[in-house]
Parts: sequence; C-alpha cells; structure tokens
Amino acid sequence: MSAAALLPFVCLVLLVLCFGQAARLSGRGHRWREALLAGAVVWGVLVVAFTEGLSLLGLLTWPWLVALWSLAAALTAFLLVRRRDSAAAPLPLSTWSNGGRGVRRNRLPERMVVLALCGVGAIVVIAGLTAIVAPPNTYDSMTYHLPRVMHWIQNQSVGHYPTHIPRQLHFPPGAEFLLTHLHILAGNDRLLNLVQWLGMVGSVVGVSLVAQQLGAAGAGQVVASVVAATLPMGMLQASSTQNDYVVTFWLVCLAYFVLVAIRRPGRGVSVAVGASLGLALLTKATAYLFAAPLLMWLLVGYGRSMGWRCYRHVILIAAIALALNLGHWLRNTDLYGTPLVWEDGASTPSYTNEVSG
Repeated sequence: MSAAALLPFVCLVLLVLCFGQAARLSGRGHRWREALLAGAVVWGVLVVAFTEGLSLLGLLTWPWLVALWSLAAALTAFLLVRRRDSAAAPLPLSTWSNGGRGVRRNRLPERMVVLALCGVGAIVVIAGLTAIVAPPNTYDSMTYHLPRVMHWIQNQSVGHYPTHIPRQLHFPPGAEFLLTHLHILAGNDRLLNLVQWLGMVGSVVGVSLVAQQLGAAGAGQVVASVVAATLPMGMLQASSTQNDYVVTFWLVCLAYFVLVAIRRPGRGVSVAVGASLGLALLTKATAYLFAAPLLMWLLVGYGRSMGWRCYRHVILIAAIALALNLGHWLRNTDLYGTPLVWEDGASTPSYTNEVSG
C-alpha cells in the first residue's frame, strides 16, 4: 500500500488542529469537538472540489491527487505554524462546556464518565480494526459503491458511463468520491472501510455537541455519545463501504451548525451550514428528508433574529449547497433530463443470478 494514501488523513488532522488553534487564539478555549466538525466539513469540500475539478479535465489520477493533497496539507501546516500559540492546559474530563453558557459541573461520578467513554472507545477501536482487516464485502458495496469507483478510476473521470445498474450513475456520489481518492492513492481497497468508520467517530463526537447546544450538561453529552456509538445498525455499518454513516455525520454537522446559527448568526456559521447541507445531499438522497426540518427551524430562527435581512444568509447557504452538488446534478440532467432521479422499485432489475426454466 502506498504511503500517499495517508495524505488525506494528514490533511484532515491538520485542519482540525488549525481550527482548534484558531478557537484558542480567539479566546474561546479548547473546542476540539467543534474543531473536529469544522475541519471535517472543510475536508469534505476539498474532496468534492478535487474530484470535480480533476474529473472535468480527465485527470483523476494518482500524480494529480498526490499533488493536490500535498499542497492542501502544506498550506494548512503553514497556517498552523504561523498562528502557533503557547499550549494551554487541557480541559478537565469532568467539565464539558454547555452551549456557550459557562461550564457546568458533570453530575455523573467521574468513574462512570470514564467507564462510559472507555466503552465508547472500545467500540470505536473494534470497529476500526474490523474496517482495516476485513475487505469490503457487503451487497451494496459489490453492486454499486465499488463498481462506480472502479469505472471512475478507469475513465479518470466521474462522468456517467454505460451500465445496466443505473444506481451506479444517478445515486449521490459523495462518499464514493473519497473512496476513489483512497483507492487511487493506496492502489487497493484496504482503506476504503475507514470512510464509514470516520463517519461513525465523527457522529459520536458530533451528537455530544448537539446535546450540548440543546442544554445538556456533561452527563447528557456522555449519554448521547454512548447511545450513538451503540446503535446496532451503526456498529455493523461502521466497517463497510456503504454511505449511511457518512451522510449521518454530515447531517449531525448540519444540526450542530444550525443550532449555533440560530443562537449566534453570522457569515462564518452560515458557510458551515451550507457546506454541511451540500455534503449531506451529495452523499445520500435521504438527506433531503432529514435536512428539511432543520432548515425550516433555521429559517424561523433567522427570521426572528434578523427579519428580512436574513435573505443574505439564506442565499449564501443555498449557493454553497448548490455548488457542491452542481456537477452531479448536471450529469444527471444531461442523461436523464432531471437532476434528481428516483428509482422505481417495480422496475428495478435484479443484480443477482436467478434460476430459469
């Protein structure tokens, strides 16, 4: 496996550190969880930008991906070093901040908090080891997640291609964009399951932030993380190449940034909302359903706090989400005549061998 496959992960870590450092320098303290979500959203935008840009030129190849990810990592490292500041003491485990309204003492005994977090850590580690050791083998992976990746690698482009399995074409491709990067950089599929695993880790962290914004103290945030980590379907999918946990993570990011935007509206958080929304819609069609109530809630909040002036933020959010999905929507429109294609279950062909005669 080529060491170049580590470049996207190095870039992700640097982005998280950069956002964490920015929070410290601005006097907002150690917000490593918020930095994780913000860094991941920027990372997801880079994946889409690199994929669409290289695909447009027919250059979705190893040398160009290495060059772009190296450049992104170098620029992020430069920003990190330039804004380097003296490290402060880490935040005690028993004090998790509560929605920006001060730090509330954890009502759970320290021992229970440690045990709960150790349990979550054990689940994450086991899922991660399974993701690395076991090759992709689920039904969806074999029928459309990985086949579309192999076609894109062969064609050096994510353009639509002839196939008798139409969902390889019109289904949202966000998760598979990253799978393609890792497959090209590594030269094999050994790291592909880590995409869903990263979605699991991010979701476990993100739901604690959502709980914080909803007013939960440290105990509630820990319980939220435990519930998220122990979802039976989530534990199974965390070591696969499906896209459910990836879209879950982007929706968790959307929920968190929507809550922040309602309380503290601003251009920066609106950008984060738009990017999270765009990445979610680009990953799985169910995001349209789950994102709708969050966006309605945001519109009501913006209307109450800013009145008619909120249209600037709404346009910004819509423009970013549109930009992230524009390439896929244009390809669908060119082939199907519509940007969104809903599969008819009655006419869906079988993808397995059948007994005849």
